[in-house]
Amino acid sequence: MIVVSDINTIEHSIDSVVTVGVFDGVHIGHQEIMRTVREDAKSKGLRSIVITFEKNPIEFVSPNKIVPHIATLQQKIKLIEEQLIDIIVILPLDKSIISLTANEFITNILVNKLSASEIVMGKDFAFGKGREGNVEFLASKSKEFGFDVIVIPPVKSGDIIISSTNIRSMIRQGNIETASSMLGHQFIIEGVVIHGQQIGRTIGYPTANIKPIEHQVIPGDGVYSVITKLGSQYIPGVCSIGNRPTVNGESTTIEVYLLDFSDDIYGQRLDIAFFHKLRNELIFASLNELADQIKRDVEQVRKQKFSRYSEIL
Repeated sequence: MIVVSDINTIEHSIDSVVTVGVFDGVHIGHQEIMRTVREDAKSKGLRSIVITFEKNPIEFVSPNKIVPHIATLQQKIKLIEEQLIDIIVILPLDKSIISLTANEFITNILVNKLSASEIVMGKDFAFGKGREGNVEFLASKSKEFGFDVIVIPPVKSGDIIISSTNIRSMIRQGNIETASSMLGHQFIIEGVVIHGQQIGRTIGYPTANIKPIEHQVIPGDGVYSVITKLGSQYIPGVCSIGNRPTVNGESTTIEVYLLDFSDDIYGQRLDIAFFHKLRNELIFASLNELADQIKRDVEQVRKQKFSRYSEIL
């Protein structure tokens, strides 16, 4: 797979099957779109291309409306790569892109730059200045520019449409199992280990305090079973998210106790894959009671069977 940030470097004389979207999380619905792109391109002897953005376009249009990401940009690239797409185009969010009308986006990018002979879109995707472009607009231009338009209907989980918005909501609620089911993979926070209050080490459970690398959505307060990646190591852990009411915490923190691990890892990158919510955040009468509960949490994690770590992180 080729990852391109400069669309002008792509050979434009070869026809392509293309899709466009933010694709935050690359969930099951996105995967269905990309499966169609891949299979149609293969059957027609064309290139498969996914166009996405370095950030959510809403962050450029409405700077005060920051949408926390499900996946970092690097996660998104990795997840799209797993869909066996030939080329990923990462469009920068600048005025030259955001100011394009829907017709200019079709003409300048999809047709002139990528030679799209087929465009695959989700039913609700909108593009172009003011979100004036949609699948109906694309279809109205298909004869003029000579491309086919394939619309992929929403994928559902029960009665719930699988969407990035709904998945963010599940994560915020702490419903990690449902979010992972909708994603088709584990939800992962990429972070760096920072200094905390070091209270955990005083009760025998030193924790790594995590600062996310990007502005990712944070799971709801509670305690979770996780698998972490530290360099080339994969380490099970217990992750606590909340304001630590037992020690009068005032802000939300992400702390991970790594099983059977005691190295100094300040400043190092630690990625966290979430599996199950073990319990809600609780207030304990003493640090000894907290230590006893953490011991029970660790025992629960030890009983869990995780799939191959390297396939997750």
